[in-house]
Amino acid sequence: MSNFITSNSNILQIFDNTRFDESIVGVEIHQHLPYTSMSYGYHDEIRLPIVQKDLLTIPGESCLHIEGIFHNSKYYTLDFNAIASLFSEIRYEMYGIEVDRTNLLGIASTMKALLSMNTNNAHEYLVSGFDPTLNSNWIESFSEKITDTSDPNKEKLIFKIDVPLKYLLGFAENYRKLVVYGRQELILKREANDKNSIIQKTGNAWNAVNAANLPPSITINFIRWKVPYIKLADAAKSTFLSVLKKKQIVTIPFRQWILFEYPTLPSPTKHVNWTVKMTSNVERPISIVLAFQTDRKGKLDKSFSQFDHINLSEFKIYFNSIYVPYEPQYANFGKNNYSSFYRDFINFPVMYNEEKYPSNYFSMEDFKNKYPLFVANLIYRDGESFKNGQCDVRIEFKTNENIPANTTCYAFLLQERMITYDPILEQVIKIL
Repeated sequence: MSNFITSNSNILQIFDNTRFDESIVGVEIHQHLPYTSMSYGYHDEIRLPIVQKDLLTIPGESCLHIEGIFHNSKYYTLDFNAIASLFSEIRYEMYGIEVDRTNLLGIASTMKALLSMNTNNAHEYLVSGFDPTLNSNWIESFSEKITDTSDPNKEKLIFKIDVPLKYLLGFAENYRKLVVYGRQELILKREANDKNSIIQKTGNAWNAVNAANLPPSITINFIRWKVPYIKLADAAKSTFLSVLKKKQIVTIPFRQWILFEYPTLPSPTKHVNWTVKMTSNVERPISIVLAFQTDRKGKLDKSFSQFDHINLSEFKIYFNSIYVPYEPQYANFGKNNYSSFYRDFINFPVMYNEEKYPSNYFSMEDFKNKYPLFVANLIYRDGESFKNGQCDVRIEFKTNENIPANTTCYAFLLQERMITYDPILEQVIKIL
């Protein structure tokens, strides 16, 4: 029974004082509204400011509260991550300087969610509108259904939903600390239409004749930015301010999400070379994830949140003359030979977040038929490729069959970024 007792055991320390951390005396959630003249129509830019400067906030724990109406919903539902697909871009600024942005927001946040979901965090994603179950009609769980008494085919859903900012911006996902006395602003840009957020129902729930005269649409009525405020005890606040005045500069490291799009791949062909960007030697890429979609944009009978494997055989990411992965994959989806691609997909959390186990949420069939995302690990790339200034990033891939017409390719780049800010002088400096 005494095997657990060691020579340096603290079992004798019975007179030690018990200490409680009382430095934080309150956490309040405050809603920040757009400017009074803002509208939420197509192509509109919505700006949500935090004007007051003497605040301690945690934007990484904030969320977007969105209320709206889904019109003519009887024969349609909202797709996976439909709320993000209503916007083409999101930006976060401090003191009027851009800190982070996510472009092509619907696709970028969908890819990041699919790479990060597991059985432990799935419910948090689901309650935020990230439901990968096809035609689950998840939006009804967040809505009040109203049926037109004069025409039972006319239904609408009045919905309210909160989407955490960490699912939309790399900054919010990685930096979960205080932002001190910062004038902040969150900027959203609406998409050109709602079609990528909506998908028609299937089976007995679909009636093409009745639906023909009832085009679906989404109206956004309200957008709020819900931000936690931190209140410090007087002693803690005094200590905090004295340290702040001495050090001043605050460093914010995070991982930025950048999505590149090749709108229409050449067809018919089995071999594509794509120069993605020129990057400087101060940028530090972590991973590039490839995805393909064939004829899905704006199509109500196809899910915009799903992807197509186009029978990819192999791909390489080149940094000048250096490339990864080093070995060819020789995959063939037609022969169910794609396990190496699936292994890289489920191991993304291990590579990206240093988690102990791979993701266990999506099966190989899910990967093949719905969510084929092709992951390249760049953490262990040859550093020499970035030492000569500009670097040409190029993607080369081959398929076993001709690429179908109207196929789009996405390259999702995740890279290290770092900024510093001075809350006294109200300055932001980008380091990486």
